[in-house]
Amino acid sequence: LDFVQFSLDDVTLYNIARDFAQAPQVLTRGMPSSFGLPNGPFQAYFLLPGILADSGPVGAYAVVALLNVAGIGLFWGFVRSYWGPGLALVAALLYSLNPWAVLFSRRLWGNDMVPPLTVLLIWSLCELARRGSRRDSILPLLWLAIVVQVYVVALVHLAVAVLGLALGLRRLRLPYFAGGVALFGVLVAPYAVQTVIPSLGSLLRLMDLPDQPTKVDLASIEYAFHLVSTEGYQAVANNAGATLDANSGWPLLVSLLTKALMTVGIAVAVIEVVRCGRRKAWDQGALHLLPLVAVLLPALLLLRHNAPVYTNYMLVGLPMHFLLVALGIRQVWLGLLLLPRRTNGPWARWPTYAVCAVVVFIAATYLVLAQVFFAAIREYSAESSYGLPLRYTLDISETARALVAQEDVRRAYIGGTGERDGVIHSYLRRDLASLALFDSTDTFVRPDSRVGKVLYILSSTEDRVGRALSEHPGVVRAASVAVPWSGLEYSFYVAAPRDLAGIFAGETGPRLDATFDGRVRLESYAVERELRAGQDQTLALRWRTPEAADASTPDYNAYVRLLDQSQKAHSGLDFRFYDKAQWQPGDEITWWRRLPAPADLAPGVYSYLVGIYTPTGKSTYRNAAVADAGGAPLGDGIRLGPLTVRSAGAANPSQPLAVA
Repeated sequence: LDFVQFSLDDVTLYNIARDFAQAPQVLTRGMPSSFGLPNGPFQAYFLLPGILADSGPVGAYAVVALLNVAGIGLFWGFVRSYWGPGLALVAALLYSLNPWAVLFSRRLWGNDMVPPLTVLLIWSLCELARRGSRRDSILPLLWLAIVVQVYVVALVHLAVAVLGLALGLRRLRLPYFAGGVALFGVLVAPYAVQTVIPSLGSLLRLMDLPDQPTKVDLASIEYAFHLVSTEGYQAVANNAGATLDANSGWPLLVSLLTKALMTVGIAVAVIEVVRCGRRKAWDQGALHLLPLVAVLLPALLLLRHNAPVYTNYMLVGLPMHFLLVALGIRQVWLGLLLLPRRTNGPWARWPTYAVCAVVVFIAATYLVLAQVFFAAIREYSAESSYGLPLRYTLDISETARALVAQEDVRRAYIGGTGERDGVIHSYLRRDLASLALFDSTDTFVRPDSRVGKVLYILSSTEDRVGRALSEHPGVVRAASVAVPWSGLEYSFYVAAPRDLAGIFAGETGPRLDATFDGRVRLESYAVERELRAGQDQTLALRWRTPEAADASTPDYNAYVRLLDQSQKAHSGLDFRFYDKAQWQPGDEITWWRRLPAPADLAPGVYSYLVGIYTPTGKSTYRNAAVADAGGAPLGDGIRLGPLTVRSAGAANPSQPLAVA
């Protein structure tokens, strides 16, 4: 578990659960989702035992893993109840070993907690349709209330539940059903009132995004079938493909085989539903119809979409995909039994041997791919979307905590360019006061000289900041953490801010001291005076954050525009600048920004317009007023230059003159 994926989503949910453990309250949401409506709070509630049992994230991962192990047992029990032990064994075996199923039982995601709840919901609805005991009128509503608050896409289970309740309508016990409805309302009310209703319109983003074409394709259907393939591990740890490619050779054959068997299983389920419908035997039809709807409904809903569709949107149907695969295998076996064969002798049972060989072949392939995957994730790869495994994040974080305590560090900064550095920052920021994150390729932050020691954690010594710190005489490299097999090494530098006062002074020119809103100060800048059309230009700026920040100090965005003499803008950049939660009063921030000069830029004189602004709405903003060093107003921005674009038409002068 210490080599699990620990990315931004994982650390976000971990922090929500950790905050809840430290300050218990009724939560109204979990982590944000990719299409607007946030996830429900039960994804954080589930992690609470692991948070309380372990000071780090491993306990939370153990909870997710145990939930999925329990899900295997529940799935086996569900299938065994209605289809017998043989089919249950095949379905549970393939589910427990499948790469996608394993992969999605190893993260702090709400969608990784859905499968056992899907089994409980469908099992309880099938029991209602077939038997209708008192608990069967309550349990479906309990499981539904939980699952829709674990993963937002599980809202499609509302349709599964309505269908199941309709199939079992004549067996409902109304007093107990009323109690179940009341229980559902109590559990769902905080999330529904505070989060779902205000954000309900965001669900339309999947269908109607402005300025993006609507697609009608089979991507979601394809993803539904992906979940029984061999592609799962390599989809995130693509460096595993260098050892064994899941998309070629015999692993590809297994993918095609399982997808074909799932197709057969879908056909079997559809035929059974039609047969039961003709006989009006809906108690029997529920066994096939509800798993079928759970698997196919998310895919059918996303046939028409604007937003990107992902495989994990199909997870709400797991593990029912493997029930369909098992039904397909059984149907193939029944078909083979109809073929002519000897009635005695060693070959009398060849259909059974053949089907067992296929199951073993699939399971063995899954196991081989698992060994490749577990080896690959120990070797961090920048090209892989798996990210930095948890083990290394914990090692880096523990080193940072130890140095902060040993060196009496007052400020800490993480400088890097990748998501891995954002993960470390998010994990540490609740434990280390005054921790900030910056991109060390184009930004450097130095605290006020009156602050005590400062710690810089850098993932590279080859970029601008890394080279400067490693060569500076006033900086001590106090520790390092190497990530095996990758060449990646984190360096920990300790220094006093006053010793860093002139570290980049030569790169930002003479003092300017322009102030914005009377708070933020642009102290100096440097720019190449000659522009070349079609080439990038470097602009260096040194800023000073407000000396004192309070509740009235806004967050700022910044902009740079390339203007000609008629004030027409030819190119520019906008970016996040000042965040009260990130920067401290008096921080000195040095920027280097690469700005493009358009290829069709005409010869002439230009300037850069630099300003900062505060967003006041979705499409409105307020520019910060600028004043020069003497307090004279300069308007909404300050012009830096002049910059010259030379004419390319004239020949170079060649006759020397000795004239002063």
